[in-house]
Amino acid sequence: MSGERLAVLGAGVMGTAIATPAAGHGLPVKVVEVDSGRLAAVGAEVRGRRGGVPARELPELAREGK
Repeated sequence: MSGERLAVLGAGVMGTAIATPAAGHGLPVKVVEVDSGRLAAVGAEVRGRRGGVPARELPELAREGK
């Protein structure tokens, strides 16, 4: 998957459901969310679930959008 990456707009139910397995499989994921509290929560959730993949270092996950 050289050069592939994923951008997810919004850190709600669907955004989290999309970002979690993608990040868990090593795909670089950017989550764009205007609510910094929700952004922090989705980061913790994705890191906790890991998309069902064994624990390993995750790529950069999230940034705050405007």
